[in-house]
Amino acid sequence: SLASIPAGRAKAEGIAIGEVAAAAMLAARTGDGRFGAYRFPAPGQQEPSPAGRWRTVLPAFGNDPAAWIKDVRPFLIRDPARYGTDGPAPLTSKRYAREFDEVKSVGSLTSTTRTADQTDQARFWAEGPQPWTRAARQLALDRGLRSSETARMFAMLYMTGADTLISVWGDKARWLCWRPLTAIREAASDGNPDTTADPAWLPLINTPGYPEQPSGLSSVSAAMATSLEAVFGHRVRFSVNSLTSNTTRSYRSFSHAVDEVIDARVYSGIHFRKADEDGAEVGEDVARDALRRAFERD
Repeated sequence: SLASIPAGRAKAEGIAIGEVAAAAMLAARTGDGRFGAYRFPAPGQQEPSPAGRWRTVLPAFGNDPAAWIKDVRPFLIRDPARYGTDGPAPLTSKRYAREFDEVKSVGSLTSTTRTADQTDQARFWAEGPQPWTRAARQLALDRGLRSSETARMFAMLYMTGADTLISVWGDKARWLCWRPLTAIREAASDGNPDTTADPAWLPLINTPGYPEQPSGLSSVSAAMATSLEAVFGHRVRFSVNSLTSNTTRSYRSFSHAVDEVIDARVYSGIHFRKADEDGAEVGEDVARDALRRAFERD
């Protein structure tokens, strides 16, 4: 990108300012808790574990190597634990049974109730938060944002997103809740007469290697949506192309896209609905507080 800028004093001074800013950020974040030793505690595959307790799952039986996120010093908010959720629905509750049946049906690898569009949603959002980045970049171009405005927008997106994930990973460590894959296969142990085990059940999308409650993608999506609303407003139509297929998803607002993420993670078979809804609430709350503290204009 620098190659397209003519040589001269403006370019040299711009590079110097960028280097100073980067060095200041690196210094400020030294020792911020990144790359710590924490891993989510999980029993071995042959060890018994209490009903509802997270364990590593198929296909890789992985334990999140970035679980240290929970211990990172936030960028903008003061106390990540302040945004914690009330946890998963009790295993013996009607709500748990209802959400269990939903994901068991519509989130199954071999589901006969999931529509083609629902499958497309699940696979589209399996990319993670990257569609939000692509949407933001395109909106900045379409609206003619200046370089400084675009940089500010991405600072809002990434700093609120980072603080949200710090809060969410702390909450995951607090609740250590099992994923639908474990819950459905081991439903005989949950104490709920309205759930039925399926020891061979598999989700549409491979289950990530960290606990269920709350949803990371729903949370960071809501944080980024809140940041984008602060820049562009609420009633913004936009479309995003998939990087893995010919799919283009279109939305009538940022909140519409968040709602689709919530649904998509259920259609994927990797979350109960409460985890998605709680995650979105965390992301919105973190982003609102963070933006108010750091980005409100005079």
